[in-house]
Amino acid sequence: MLNSVDLEILFDTDMKMEKKSKKNKKKARKKFLLQIKASANQQLVTFQFPDNFKKLIVHLKLKMRSSLVNLPDWAKNSVTEKVFEAGYGRVHMGTATGEGADLMRYYVELIISLTPVFMVAIFAYPPLIMWMNKQNWPKTSKYDSAYNLWNFILAIFSVWGASTCVPDVCATIYNKGILETILDPASNFGMATPIYWFCLSKIWELGDTIFVIIRGRKLIFLQYYHHWITLVYCYHSFCATVMYNGGGSIFTTMNFFVHAMMYSFYFASGMGVRLSGGLKNLLTFLQFFQMVIAVATIVVGCRNSRWLEEDPFTVYFLSFMYGSYVWLFGDLFFGKVKIGNVKMASKKKV
Repeated sequence: MLNSVDLEILFDTDMKMEKKSKKNKKKARKKFLLQIKASANQQLVTFQFPDNFKKLIVHLKLKMRSSLVNLPDWAKNSVTEKVFEAGYGRVHMGTATGEGADLMRYYVELIISLTPVFMVAIFAYPPLIMWMNKQNWPKTSKYDSAYNLWNFILAIFSVWGASTCVPDVCATIYNKGILETILDPASNFGMATPIYWFCLSKIWELGDTIFVIIRGRKLIFLQYYHHWITLVYCYHSFCATVMYNGGGSIFTTMNFFVHAMMYSFYFASGMGVRLSGGLKNLLTFLQFFQMVIAVATIVVGCRNSRWLEEDPFTVYFLSFMYGSYVWLFGDLFFGKVKIGNVKMASKKKV
């Protein structure tokens, strides 16, 4: 029969064996992990890309290099030679000299420095609007004063932009012709400051949708969609194309011109001025016509330069955006207009 001393010895022995077993397991586990790590390192060292993949990389490098060397004739002195990463894509800084070019290049750097602000606005706007729109805001007039002030500020800003850009673009078209105005980035340089503030204003204009919701008005898809996608494109185009071609001068001028009338109309209506319904239809038509001219500008730019070849993402993005605007604003306009007793759109508006 075991006495207490023998039991204590057995207990100590079991404890030592258990500790030794745990230690051996720990060593075995560590050895196993080291083997896995060594095997993984060996695979990384011996890993080889397929030959086709290597050829693709070489082709892309040569393609990018040739796109920077073999520049279009109209842009030999102004299109990018310096390309760097900022935000999410290639940024064209251009090689043009002069006060206007330097100022535009400075504004490009400012927009790039504001990338976090643009990213917050771009990614926060859709979920915020979706959430606000589900709250069933009652129709109210208590925000009308703030809304009128909002429209007044945007009207003054748009009138300033239009009064600055319209004469500049008209003079450029008169002196150079429409084709060179679209293709030459120098078209942007004379209106560098308005284009810069135009880009920033797209963040401010997101508030239009918020006022629609909190005042209890019906929110349509076109309202928030065109504000959001225009903001996305303006940020991208300022980084990628404002030093590449002159299309921005056309787009900015048209938008300023239409917005000057539109926000003035909204402000006057909010202040109690009785305006003809035909004037509102005219504004909708001008918005639609603006999009048609923008699509024509894209076509002219692509047919007479290497824009599509050198920057396909921007061209496809711009084409999709303005193409969708033509459809949506056209649907909005032709759904309202009547000729005699016949409504131009057979589809019932919802």
